[in-house]
Amino acid sequence: MPWYRRRQVLWLTVVLLCLGASSAINGQSKFVTTRGKEFISPEGKRLLLKGINLGNWLLPEGYMFKFKTASSPRLIQSVVNELVGEDEGRRFWKAYRENYITVKISAP
Repeated sequence: MPWYRRRQVLWLTVVLLCLGASSAINGQSKFVTTRGKEFISPEGKRLLLKGINLGNWLLPEGYMFKFKTASSPRLIQSVVNELVGEDEGRRFWKAYRENYITVKISAP
């Protein structure tokens, strides 16, 4: 690499290091950080996050149907098929997958 190219790379590195150091000194960050157990936004304010666990990605579990003995997806499918028949069971599981996660629109 020619000497002038090395000099450009060196100056660019120095400038980037200075910019990084100044934001660290001011406590500014482009990322969410933590303070103890709290999340802190890039602006330095407490950040509250809300979410939901989707579980096993469309796999039915016994507690969802309040079944005591049918706890695995295979056993739950068998119970549904016994209760309503295989054709209706297929329609049920198709509707289950299509409606598992939906948008909730609340009125003002």
